[in-house]
Amino acid sequence: KGKKNQEQLLCTLKEIVAGRSILEMAEKLHVHPKTIYYRKKTLEDILGVHLDSRQTLMNLSVALTIEAFDKVTV
Repeated sequence: KGKKNQEQLLCTLKEIVAGRSILEMAEKLHVHPKTIYYRKKTLEDILGVHLDSRQTLMNLSVALTIEAFDKVTV
């Protein structure tokens, strides 16, 4: 269950970084909008950041791009 939860949080984080609205994320991830709010709060607690900050979102975007690149080149 832990790995599935991590995957769900990562998918949610990617959607947040992409700039989607709560409703768009909920529809795309097939969950209730309250689930998105819960996951967002969980991510903020884990990462120690506010996901409403443009600077934070830009930093996370770079980190996710690097992570994706590492998976391709390994």
